[in-house]
Amino acid sequence: MILSFDIGGTFIKYGVIDDHMSFLKKSMIETQAHLGGHHIISQIIRLSNQLKQAYPPIDGIAISSAGVIEPFQGIVLSATDAIPDYIGINIKQMVEQGTQLMTTVENDVNCAALAESRLADCPTDELIALTVGTGIGGAIIHSGHLVRGHAFSAGEWGKMYITGKHFEKLASINALIQDAKDHDLMVSDGESLFKMYDQGNIIAHAVVHRFYHFLSLGIANLIFTLNPKVIVIGGGISNRKEKFIEEITQTLRLHLPSYYIDHVEIRLPKYFNDAGMLGAYLHHKDTKKST
Repeated sequence: MILSFDIGGTFIKYGVIDDHMSFLKKSMIETQAHLGGHHIISQIIRLSNQLKQAYPPIDGIAISSAGVIEPFQGIVLSATDAIPDYIGINIKQMVEQGTQLMTTVENDVNCAALAESRLADCPTDELIALTVGTGIGGAIIHSGHLVRGHAFSAGEWGKMYITGKHFEKLASINALIQDAKDHDLMVSDGESLFKMYDQGNIIAHAVVHRFYHFLSLGIANLIFTLNPKVIVIGGGISNRKEKFIEEITQTLRLHLPSYYIDHVEIRLPKYFNDAGMLGAYLHHKDTKKST
């Protein structure tokens, strides 16, 4: 059995996963990100030692984390300001010293991509992932393996430039809500905006179409560049479910020749909130096999 953690800016999700990829326990706690990176790792060590006693024998700890992660040593190379004092922390070393259990660490979107490529109803060894939420993250699976890049930051789609601005400044949920507020719509989240859109609000219609325009431009560039077999789009936007897939596919047809759109499958994630934990488990098993 493996303890698996998924460190996000708001919650730390965690679970005990057995060899059949089943959760024996699954829960979450508040990240308390404002208290900094060392506090987060201390929480993981505390939970791990409690769960070791409750679910013997635990074989190791698998961690999925936001930020640019050097997965071999388990170091946070880069991160946003959402978690103060996170950059430079050696998660692997700290957790192993605190629990005496082999620990592996990988980027959260990379973990989600691993889970979606191997465990989905139709597994694929050629996939790219996008998470469209507060920002835009990404990951690449090629020939069944993660493509991390020279400095472990491949897949940072949100930093791409679209019409002179970062992609995530135009096509994230945060950008969508800000655009709505700039046009005097009283919304606090994507769900309320899309409700107005579905009800036929003219301003909401224009805001959502602008969002889809920019999102489809970025996705079209990824398709032209990487020619993926499957694109999995998760994050907050996936709460719209199949409506979202229909709408983004329709908009993509305005930017892509039919050959390209007909040779890629765009789908929702299968595992949503569990993908990070399951992918961390898979990464842990892969690492253990290679050592």
